[in-house]
Amino acid sequence: ISDFKDYLADNDLEYPQDDFDDSELLRFLQVSKFDFKNTYAYINKYVEWREQHIPPKLTDLCETLIKSGFMYVHGRDRRFRPLIVINPTALLLFKNYDQELLGSEIIKC
Repeated sequence: ISDFKDYLADNDLEYPQDDFDDSELLRFLQVSKFDFKNTYAYINKYVEWREQHIPPKLTDLCETLIKSGFMYVHGRDRRFRPLIVINPTALLLFKNYDQELLGSEIIKC
């Protein structure tokens, strides 16, 4: 790990140090078989992916579905699994929408 950090310093390369501790750097090093150039590329790809996908972006339709009360979580059962309540009558508010689009948005939410 210290050799990789030296490699970064020698080549004036940076990465978000606050987001990666030594165990995560080791994971990236192991995946790239300790090839420092590939490790740096993997870290950059991961950071780029994380910026694009986390947190997930909700569409306006998805937000409207959630606010309509169509589906919500109501506590947990005795095995601590979430209880998801689905209210199909709330879908009547969305009868003007394309059914395929509506189905895909329900899955995303």
